[in-house]
Amino acid sequence: MENPVIGIDVGSVAVKALCFADGSPFSGRHEPTAPDIQEQTARIMRDLKHEVDCDIELACATGYGRKLVEGAGKRVSEIVANAAGGGWLWHNWERLDDIFDASPSPQERPHRFRTIIDVGGQDSKVITFNEDGLVEQFTMNDRCAAGTGRFLEVMARVLEVDLARLDELALSGDDPCQISTACTVFGESEVVSLIAEGADKRNVAAGIFASVAERIARLAGQLRFDAPVLLDGGASHSAALARELRNALDVPVAVPPSGEFVTALGAAILAWQEKGS
Repeated sequence: MENPVIGIDVGSVAVKALCFADGSPFSGRHEPTAPDIQEQTARIMRDLKHEVDCDIELACATGYGRKLVEGAGKRVSEIVANAAGGGWLWHNWERLDDIFDASPSPQERPHRFRTIIDVGGQDSKVITFNEDGLVEQFTMNDRCAAGTGRFLEVMARVLEVDLARLDELALSGDDPCQISTACTVFGESEVVSLIAEGADKRNVAAGIFASVAERIARLAGQLRFDAPVLLDGGASHSAALARELRNALDVPVAVPPSGEFVTALGAAILAWQEKGS
């Protein structure tokens, strides 16, 4: 194996890192973002270097904390990294089951992605591409937790379940409750009121995901987005969110395994390309 590179995505909620060599990612790390990002990312890179037992030729940092990653020889925006990661996933779609030990949805490779929706812990992004696969436009929601993983965490707490159980409840709901507010604080009060009125938790959960999907659809509506759509980010593990996004956008939505690593993967690919140039 050639000496690998590292892509490290320092988000506001979590740090994700991947080694990449010989055409594939491997040896990942995922942990909550610590107060001392410099120390945390240095430790992660030391651990990965020890695990692969060879030199790391280049590290590329992305995410809001990318400037705090000491030893990164390259830094790129989340938009650029996410686009690179999404493109690599599309080219390697039929290998993802073997690489990540989990199947993408759908299993057959879709047409080239024209839109990426990245639902993270504190923000959501929509990136669109032209027919040549180049980034065309992007927009993001970074001022309000509604439409993000944080909103889902708050609502799960109100229903006294974890995120996995919230997803299960939503998938079994057959009449989603209307969650009208776009604000996390008022949304929490609205869910509390629905439960107090005797609403079925399954339908409340389904309404929560429908509310998030509608918020994201409005964000996407600011751009001229086209299908196929790739859903990534930490919230992409939610089957209920993927279902509601398909309904809200009225287009197919593809979901890769380990979607939280897509931006780190893109950073690693960009490092690998620079290493070989």
